[in-house]
Amino acid sequence: AASGRFEVALPEPAEELVAAARSSADGAGAGSGNSGASGGAKGSDTLREGQLAMELDAVLASQLDYQRSLHEAKLRVLEEQHHAAVAETRSREEAEETRRRQLEAELAEAQHRRGRLEQKHSKAQQARARAEEELEFAKELNRSLLANRLEMQR
Repeated sequence: AASGRFEVALPEPAEELVAAARSSADGAGAGSGNSGASGGAKGSDTLREGQLAMELDAVLASQLDYQRSLHEAKLRVLEEQHHAAVAETRSREEAEETRRRQLEAELAEAQHRRGRLEQKHSKAQQARARAEEELEFAKELNRSLLANRLEMQR
């Protein structure tokens, strides 16, 4: 039973039962004729019952073996399906892990690029502020020069 198989013990073979029934019938036949006939009937009934019991045991053992083979086949199919499902799940898991790594790399690159753009933006704002100051200075200088020219023309 430990290996998954069951051993069926069948009763004595039919030939031994027949020989036993004959020997008892021969022994009973030596007595009165009437008791020999009833003893022979009992012996043949016992023989017939033994044969039927052996046939039944053989049929049951065959059915059990067939059922066992069906269940083993189902187990093999289910095991194959399970292995296929596990392999598919692992494959999807690996694909998702690869995708996650790719997205992390893209995120790191985007963050790095953002940092560079923020630095450029900061430098551009500083340059703009300087340009506005220079423009304001140039406008003020221009106004001052115009005012000086107007004063000189008077």
